[in-house]
Amino acid sequence: MGRVVDRGGRAIVLMGLAAVVAGAATLCYLRPHAGPAPPARQATLAAGPPWSLSSASFGDAQHGAVNVYAGGRFSTFLTADGGRTWRPAPTPAAITTFLDRDHAVAVDLGPGSRFGISDDAGRTWQTVPQPVAFGGQARILPSDVAGPSFLDPADGWWFGPRPGTGQRTLWRTADGGRTWTDLAPSGVPAADGRALQPVFLDPLRGALVVAGGGSDVWPALLLTRDGGRTWAPAAPARPAVSVPAGQGLLVSPTLLAHGDRLVLALDTRVDRSSGPSRQSRRLLSASADGGATWGAWAETPPISSAAPMRFDDAGTLLLADGTRLWSSADAGRTWRSRTVAGPDGQQLALLSAQGGMLLVARLAAPGDDTAPKLLRSRDGGGHWTEIALPAVPR
Repeated sequence: MGRVVDRGGRAIVLMGLAAVVAGAATLCYLRPHAGPAPPARQATLAAGPPWSLSSASFGDAQHGAVNVYAGGRFSTFLTADGGRTWRPAPTPAAITTFLDRDHAVAVDLGPGSRFGISDDAGRTWQTVPQPVAFGGQARILPSDVAGPSFLDPADGWWFGPRPGTGQRTLWRTADGGRTWTDLAPSGVPAADGRALQPVFLDPLRGALVVAGGGSDVWPALLLTRDGGRTWAPAAPARPAVSVPAGQGLLVSPTLLAHGDRLVLALDTRVDRSSGPSRQSRRLLSASADGGATWGAWAETPPISSAAPMRFDDAGTLLLADGTRLWSSADAGRTWRSRTVAGPDGQQLALLSAQGGMLLVARLAAPGDDTAPKLLRSRDGGGHWTEIALPAVPR
């Protein structure tokens, strides 16, 4: 459940936003380890309840990781041959993400708070203290996890609580996560609100969004020009959204980066006084100069609110919804789509657009116990091949 956006060879990792698990579970903990992994073999998950694909991340066509939920826990499996064989990760982290072919990181959601680092495509791992602790045996969705954001295998940032006080701060690493510095940033609102992990265009320029809680509270977009030490508001004009009288609007933001381009996406949902809310629109505004100026708002095709969006290597926006893969080469102003073949009734979830590859999961419809499938395309979605997942006895 990592979120990986390749930016011309550099990766931004927002752990958890690509999670497709449908329920909460007790997480496996990342144990301190430094040494070779067990010999490669075809891993087998224990028989038991239906299982889910939590996330997938590949550094190249051969080296990758999947995180699955089965038997009441999350497990991580690694492959060095494109999915022909899998082995359990020596550090059973809840989230493992490849930054490129050789570099991978793993976030510990348990009480150990140990951050996993691999420089050899997951063959060996080093674990170090991670700055953001997730506490004890919390039952949380991977999609709720706010993990680090990496510009490249060395430079990363992590917005989270400061130990002891719980006050929000921004941590910075320049050595791949081995050490972290508290930047004590200024300009970030102290009021309640969920801050997304920042995205960085280079080691100095970055942006983050603070999403306000409640109805009719619009997110705040902040920019930095000094690597995250100071932040100042800068945002596109508020879009015009019609809301029926007596009802409010819930706004959920997403922030993406590629090159010098930033894209702010707003999922808007009418907050009904009774009955469920309904999806309204997903609106996009883009900046081509690192956030200094912003274009007019555009709208994506009608999609579900759960459909994640990614930049690919070339800067094309991608999203998958239903049985279709949508793409936009002009920052969301126009879109085209193509059908991704697969079993009837299974829905798409775009997991990654990194390293010249697209990874999508095909998920069973609610109430269906069909095993998920992992598909890969190396030509922008024209052709797809299935990556065999670890064998799961039914």
